[in-house]
Parts: sequence; C-alpha cells; structure tokens
Amino acid sequence: MLQVPMFVNGAGLVPCGGTGEPACQTCHALGLVNSINSWLVGILSIVAAILFVIAGFRIVTAQGNPSVLKAAKDMIVNAAIGFAIVLAAWLLIDLLMKTLLDDSSGEIGPWNTIACVAQPDATTVPGRVVVSQDSQRCVSVDDCAAQAQACESDPRQGSSAVTGAGANMEMTCTYNTFQPTSGNGALVTAGGRGEALCASDNPNCNTALLASLGLTETQATVMSCIAVTENGGAAVNCSGTGPCGTFQITRTNWRIYTEGPNADYPECAASNFGGNLISAQNNGPCNAKVMTSMVRDSGYQPWTGANTNPNDSVPDGPWNPYARGCVNTHSNDADQTYRSF
Repeated sequence: MLQVPMFVNGAGLVPCGGTGEPACQTCHALGLVNSINSWLVGILSIVAAILFVIAGFRIVTAQGNPSVLKAAKDMIVNAAIGFAIVLAAWLLIDLLMKTLLDDSSGEIGPWNTIACVAQPDATTVPGRVVVSQDSQRCVSVDDCAAQAQACESDPRQGSSAVTGAGANMEMTCTYNTFQPTSGNGALVTAGGRGEALCASDNPNCNTALLASLGLTETQATVMSCIAVTENGGAAVNCSGTGPCGTFQITRTNWRIYTEGPNADYPECAASNFGGNLISAQNNGPCNAKVMTSMVRDSGYQPWTGANTNPNDSVPDGPWNPYARGCVNTHSNDADQTYRSF
C-alpha cells in the first residue's frame, strides 16, 4: 500500500515540458504511452497482491468448507493467470516500442527504458530565387534538341524552350537558383536599400571587383550599394522598360559602350551572345564593365538622375531614390563624382 502515492501521481507520467525537463517532441508521446503502461502494471500489481491476500484470508478462515476452499484457490489461480497476461502484454508493448524507436544498433537496450534524444530544429534560410536565362541560336532541330538536353541536365536544373523556325530557331535555358540573403553565400550584406552592399564573395558587384575595374574606393562602395537597390546584387533580371543585369543598364547605354569601332567593350556586344541583347546585358562581368564606363562619363547620374521625359507616363522624380540614398550613405566630400542632385 506504500506504493499507492507513487502510482497515483499522474503528473509524473508526462516525460517532458516541465521544470528541468526537455522540450516535448514526437518521441515523448511514445514515452508517455510507456509510462502509462508501467503505471497500469504497477496498479494491477497492487490489485493482484490484494486478491492474493483476500484468497489467503478465505483459505485460513474456510474451516474446511470445500466450496470456500475451492473458490479461494480459483481466485489465486485466476489472479496469477491475469497478472501473467498483464506482464506478458507489458513486455510485448515494451519490446515493440523500443524496436520502433531504436534504429541505431541491433540491441534492444535496457529493459523498460525509452530514451529520447534531442532532434534538430527545422529552420528556413531567408533568400530569393534568382532566375537566370541563357539563349543560344541553333541551326537545326537536332542541334536544338542537343542544347535542350544539355540545359536540362545542368546541375542547376534548367528548363528549356525552343522558339522560332528554320534558320531562326533559338533555345532558351532558364535556371531557378535559390540565393540566400543572409549567412554564407548571401548576395548582400545586412542593411536596407540605400545602405546594404554586395557581399564580399558576390561575383557581380563586390567592392574589390569594382575597384579592380577602375573605380575609386568610394565609387566602388557607392556602386556596390546601387547594385543592391537595382537588382538585389544578382546578375540576371530585366525591368519592364528594358534595363537589365546587375546595374540595370539600358539598351541604349549598352550599345554605346559595346558596339562600333570605338566601343570600350566589344566583347560584350550582343553579337557575341548569339545576337541576344538580353543575354549580353545579363552577363555579370560585362554588366560591371559597362557600368564603370558610365560612371567615368556620367558619374552616378544614370542611377540617381531624375526622369524628366515629357513623352512617357512615368512621373517626374528620381529614377531610383534608393540610389541617392547610397550616395548619401557611402560618399563623402572628397568624392567629386557627378551626382545630379
């Protein structure tokens, strides 16, 4: 009877969530079932002991009455059989649960023990899907099919689309790549638009890269920030009005610096990208090169200037107000680059 207080302590059946206890997880549900099973066995042990005591008392007080003796002996046998069934069920459930839970070794482990280990937390990495496209001309149906197969077998899991007919067929491969926005592999540093820079390992617009292309340290920092405001530091994307790439350079500016006998970067002309101007603009190294020439000739104005075209529906105002924020945040009095505001 001294066991009763322990067995009626139902709060102790829950193996988690309390003071000094681990956080609850799926494993603890099975642990709870096991605890209830053990608790019931303990209760039934007391019941069996009481039945044995009653049967024994009846035998002692039967005074030779055969029917009373037989009833007392039957009580003892039935209680023993019932308790044996309870113990067998206990062992069977215990074995079954440990078999389901323990896959780390071939051993069953300590009898009547279920140990829950800490499980890894499910986490999500904030990021963005970077859409990349690469278009190539193909001279025949078989050529297009071969290019499409190469696209779809790419580790980036590209999807292909063939357009045109005859000698004007073109295969476009689209890649969807998850790019983290924090931690290792992030495109940008912490901070809002007008403040954040391209990450040091961002191959499109990190400050070291831009300085190596001829920008001053301050210009490289400002333009790295502007790249974040324009395209999130990514190399591939076009706005609805035509600008594309890391620095969202317009088609007109692209042709000025890539086409003609005096072009700064003829290797970046659309003719070197299968005649596809968008593919040329979305080429990260070429986009950065053209940007440096634009800064040399026009300063920050192509990004910080105001739209004053009376023939469009765009309200007058800065093309990119966040770009002005980059200049205000990262430039200084010694920087004489034209700002246009």
